[in-house]
Amino acid sequence: LPSPLEKSVHPKVSGELAKFLIRVALRQGNSELNLGGIGLHKLPKDLLETGPWKSLSVNGPLISLPKWINRLDQLEVFYAMNVSLHQLPVEFGQLPKLKKLCIAWADLGHVPSPIGEIKSLEQLLLNRCNLRTAPSWLSNLENLLTLNLNGNQIMHLSPSLGKLKKLKSLSLGQNCIMTLPDSIADLSQLELLDLRGNPIQYIPDGLHAMQVDAKQWEKFKKTPGKIENLRHLNLSNIRLKVVPEELRI
Repeated sequence: LPSPLEKSVHPKVSGELAKFLIRVALRQGNSELNLGGIGLHKLPKDLLETGPWKSLSVNGPLISLPKWINRLDQLEVFYAMNVSLHQLPVEFGQLPKLKKLCIAWADLGHVPSPIGEIKSLEQLLLNRCNLRTAPSWLSNLENLLTLNLNGNQIMHLSPSLGKLKKLKSLSLGQNCIMTLPDSIADLSQLELLDLRGNPIQYIPDGLHAMQVDAKQWEKFKKTPGKIENLRHLNLSNIRLKVVPEELRI
């Protein structure tokens, strides 16, 4: 959450601080800009007159993002953490070079579908954004390598997630998921599948990766077809006294 210091910064003061940081970055020839920790309420339009910016980071009491954000057309990385955002502008979907989008600790509840049109996107992190459903357009992100939906209120996953053939990391921890669609087993490149903290009752056979908590491990370790095909099994948060019999060669 925003610190008391950030909350106490007057919007006019934080705006001037942002302009100062922009000037410093320009003098240093830096295309990465961090506007965190200054109590920023909105992005300064000076960003359009400077740059080009490849990476932009913000946090604190930011309450909205401008529609003109699509004019930052060289942007490859965008971070917004511990912000007061309630929505993202649809214009985000018009950032042609965006590779990493990270929104964390924001009360979004919903992410606009044009995000699914960003074909360049490789990493999408939407953890603790108060999402109740996983966006149906996720399967359109054909180049996605990392998807983090940790700490939301998601109950169901679309079978279309199995279309993300390049996906290597899928983090679903601390949600309300009871059933994984069978198509998750089609994610042959998967190296991490974090299921911890979910009331999982069903996982499909043939998974290639799995990270579970102690309760889940006890439930699935002796179920035929659940661990035989695993190439990546993470039990790092489980206190094991001996190597489980199921894992012995």
